[in-house]
Amino acid sequence: METVDCPYCGETFEGESEADARTKEGVHRAENHVNNNESTKKASKGRNIVDEWKSEGKRA
Repeated sequence: METVDCPYCGETFEGESEADARTKEGVHRAENHVNNNESTKKASKGRNIVDEWKSEGKRA
């Protein structure tokens, strides 16, 4: 059995392999230590580079 500790709260996770233990710790971290209220702003204006080229008279 391999163990991995959560770096945020110290909870220990066990698994058959280190990868299994890390997966369990990662799921725990995502469910308990990520701010779900954060949102990523969309950077694009709904246009892609080809639309911009066409509007500027360039050929793709």
